[in-house]
Amino acid sequence: ALTLLLMQMNFPAAQLIGPVLAATFLGIRGATVRVPSLVHRLAQGVTGCLIARYLSPEILTGISQHWMAVVAFVSLTFLIACFVGWLVGIFGGIDPEVAIWGFLPGMAGTMIAMSHERGLDSRVVAFVQILRVVAVILSVAVLSRMISDEPPLPPGGGGAATAAGVAVTLAMCLVAVLAGRFLSFIPAAATLVPMCVAAAINFSGLAVPSFPLWLLVPSYLILGSQVGLRFTPALIRGVARSFGAILGGIVLLLGLCMISGALLAQIVGESLLTGVLSTIPGSLETVALITVNTHANLSFVMTLQVVRLFAVVLIGPFLANWMTAHMPRIGSGAS
Repeated sequence: ALTLLLMQMNFPAAQLIGPVLAATFLGIRGATVRVPSLVHRLAQGVTGCLIARYLSPEILTGISQHWMAVVAFVSLTFLIACFVGWLVGIFGGIDPEVAIWGFLPGMAGTMIAMSHERGLDSRVVAFVQILRVVAVILSVAVLSRMISDEPPLPPGGGGAATAAGVAVTLAMCLVAVLAGRFLSFIPAAATLVPMCVAAAINFSGLAVPSFPLWLLVPSYLILGSQVGLRFTPALIRGVARSFGAILGGIVLLLGLCMISGALLAQIVGESLLTGVLSTIPGSLETVALITVNTHANLSFVMTLQVVRLFAVVLIGPFLANWMTAHMPRIGSGAS
C-alpha cells in the first residue's frame, strides 16, 4: 500500500522505500519475522543483474579519466565518516571505537559482523549502521524528487523481458547464492559477483538481463524488509540514551557527504544527483536501486561505491584503532 501511494506521487525507488518503512514499523513494534539468508542472496543476485544491465565498456572507460577524483572523494567520504563517528563517541557517551565502527560506510552486515569479532558492542554498531542506511534511502529519494524533473523509471527500467534475459537473471541468482556461501571473504559477494558475470554476458552481446515484475517486485520487497526488520525493541532500548547524538551524527554525515558530492559533480561534470549518490554512505544494493530509478550515472556511482566498500573493509579497522588511541585526548581537552 505504501509503495502504491509513493508511486502515485512519482517518488523515486517507491518499490524499495515502501517495504523499508513498513518493515521498520513492524520491527520497532516487535515483529519476529526475518528474511532468510538464502532469500536475501537471491534478491542480491537480481540487484547485481540490474546494475550490470546499465553498465557499458564505454562508460567504464570514461571513468578512468577521473581516477584521481575517484580516489580523492572515496578517501574524503571515508574520513568524514570516521570523524563524525569519533564526535558521536566523544559527545554521545559511546565508546569512540564502537561509534566509529557504526559510522564506517561499508556494508552494514559486514561492519556488524567484523565489530562483533573484535569484541565490540555490536548492538550499537548495528543500530547506527541500520539507521544510517534508512536515512540514506529516505534523504536521497526526497532530494532526487526535489531536484529532478524526470519521472522515475518503471521497475526494471522498462523494456520487454526476453526469455534469454530472464534466464540470465535467474542464473545470476544461483551465482549469488553460491558466492555468498563460498566467497564470503569478498565484501558484498552476493551482489558483486553476479554483477560482474552478468556484465560480461551483457558486454559480449549474448543476452541483456531482463526483469519481469514477478521477479523484480519481490526482490525490492526482500531488500527493503531486510533493512527495516533489523530494528528491534531490544536494539532500540540499548541505544536510547545516545539516540539524539547518533541521529545528529547521521544528519551531519549525510550533510557533509552531500556537499562533497556536489563538489565532485562540479569537478567531473556529472549531475548533482550522480555526485551525491557517489559519495553518500549507503548500502550497495539500495544505492544501486535508487540510482537506476533516478536516471543518475550508475557506472560512475557504482565505481565510487565499490572502491569505497573495499577500502573500508581493508583499512577501516586500522583507522578505527588509530583514532581510538589518539583522538580521545583531543576530545577530552575540548570538552
